Amino acid sequence: MSESNSCVLAEKLLQAEFRRLASGDPQQALDMVTRIVLAMHSEAMKATETAIRAGVGWREIGRALGLLDDAGILVRQSAALLLRLAAADRAAEQEMVAQALAESGDQDGDDEDMVYSRNPEEDAWASAVLRYQQGVSGATPG
Repeated sequence: MSESNSCVLAEKLLQAEFRRLASGDPQQALDMVTRIVLAMHSEAMKATETAIRAGVGWREIGRALGLLDDAGILVRQSAALLLRLAAADRAAEQEMVAQALAESGDQDGDDEDMVYSRNPEEDAWASAVLRYQQGVSGATPG
């Protein structure tokens, strides 16, 4: 079996399993999405060595990994919403999207203009993640 046929078969199996879980046990379907996102992150870390050998700089590698983190959060968020499970509130979701778009637009700008907050509560992304975690766990701020 060629590699492309293997990929098609793997995709079909994943899709069928996701549909089965989504209709029978939405939480397990969301867990499946989470595992796929985590596997994607794991493989991206392994790809870093290949990127370095290809001449990709550390700044671009870090940027790519950051965007992948953002994408993973958004994929899990959208899956939770579609499965009618606990998800971040709309404000946190909008901040996640805005942050991801802002990072993807930062092509070759200098970091001199960047302001990094020492207080996570002042950082929009950190507060969005905090609200997301509270929305998922049902926790209230302490």
